[in-house]
Amino acid sequence: MGRSIIGRNIMGRRFFAIAFFGTIAAACLATTITACGDVAQDNPDARVAVLKDGQTSYSQVMQTMGKPYGDYGHPDGTRTVIYHLNQQQADSATHIPVIGPYAGSITPIENVVTLNFDKNGVLVSHSSVTRPAPANMNQ
Repeated sequence: MGRSIIGRNIMGRRFFAIAFFGTIAAACLATTITACGDVAQDNPDARVAVLKDGQTSYSQVMQTMGKPYGDYGHPDGTRTVIYHLNQQQADSATHIPVIGPYAGSITPIENVVTLNFDKNGVLVSHSSVTRPAPANMNQ
């Protein structure tokens, strides 16, 4: 009878270890997937794609894009708004489990968006330039 209690105790420990480490692995996977989702949702190109010349108002841009990097009113009543939208582009090696952080690389990308509004606050034109971000990304 002593052996069966010891046997059950060892089996209980193995089950606990498998359950414990399985839970940790699942939590890590969920965190990784959630982090990737957040990066995809904050896509500057998607925010710029909804802007329509002749239709989008200044207030709609502020609601969609947030506070701009620069907001310049001109003497004739027109306005120019500039956004610096920073993101990071990871190469495929970055997503390899365990060695990804060491083997991969992340390139900072800056998307400069210029918006021109007429006297009535309606978007007249916009342009977007994407380039590697400068070394000091402080804004």
